Amino acid sequence: MNKEIISRKQGISIAIMYLLGSILIFGTTEAGKDSWLVVIVAAIAAIPIIFMFARLMNLHPGKDFFEILTELFGKIVGKILIFLYILFGIHLAALIVNNYSSFIITSSLAETPKYIIAIMLVVICIGAAKKGLEVIGRWAEIAVFFVVLSITMLTILSLPYIDFLNIKPILYNGWKPVIGASFSLVSFQFAELFIFIFMLNSLKSGQSIYKVAYWGLGVSATILTIVFARVILVLGEPVAKMYYYSTQPSTSIINLGEFIQRLDIINPLIVFLNDFIEITICLIFVSKGLTKLFNIREYKKVVAPLGLTIFVLSLILYSSTMEDIAWIKYYKYYAFPFQFVFPIIALIVAEIKNLINKKSATL
Repeated sequence: MNKEIISRKQGISIAIMYLLGSILIFGTTEAGKDSWLVVIVAAIAAIPIIFMFARLMNLHPGKDFFEILTELFGKIVGKILIFLYILFGIHLAALIVNNYSSFIITSSLAETPKYIIAIMLVVICIGAAKKGLEVIGRWAEIAVFFVVLSITMLTILSLPYIDFLNIKPILYNGWKPVIGASFSLVSFQFAELFIFIFMLNSLKSGQSIYKVAYWGLGVSATILTIVFARVILVLGEPVAKMYYYSTQPSTSIINLGEFIQRLDIINPLIVFLNDFIEITICLIFVSKGLTKLFNIREYKKVVAPLGLTIFVLSLILYSSTMEDIAWIKYYKYYAFPFQFVFPIIALIVAEIKNLINKKSATL
């Protein structure tokens, strides 16, 4: 099997779209009018977390995360951890499919069965995953330009509707809601980048994993800050809280004469492109994990069965949009071992082994 190779630019493009994901559709957090500040705090908090992921990969050049787990913890414990991460990746992908399907039904296609939207999205992701990471990287280079350009255009066109009184007073309720919402945002969005970082053994030789991760974090955090601020500035906190997906009404309000209107159709397309990347990356991640678990030669052979598993799970996870959003509030506790505990333990073991190897080399 030939190793897939992506450039730094392709890696950054994937990282940006991966991190934007579904969070764009919500437009606010539980911190209300300070949601834009939540993004900034969460991005700063994510810097050392992402460093931990990248450092672990740098200590094992050319190896993916599952190979690292086996090397650090042995076959038995390593395979248990691989199995747990496979389940986590499948659940995350199903959650994203569910979010996107609920968003489309709520905002655009109220009479369309949820399974129709979900299967269409999953089938496209299966096809992309079978093409491999190189194709996804080339595609992301083009798609990220459209996403950034569209968000910039919508922000500019929203300027006549902006009221700066909507965002004042800043920190009226203090830092506590901001810190709490930041923890949720780190867990639900920024820390999820570990799935992509742990596949960056595909990065071209000599390219920095840190630069890919931090550029992706910086650009996506900037975009999210602008979008969250725009939602509050246009709608105001009381109106924004009335909607599950407040980005839609903040865009649909744009109406410049008879020429520019109904621009809310752009949001589902932006979200589709981002979710498509995120689900496909998760699908490749769990497929590679399964090949390591059962010694399968080619990960693309298991992409379709895993994709269909994600589809079925997305339909039975939550019975309503309200239940879906309620689960997100508890997601940070569920994801904590996968995003923090296991990687920290792995990094400590890797650093100890690295020091031992260095001392042995000097003797």
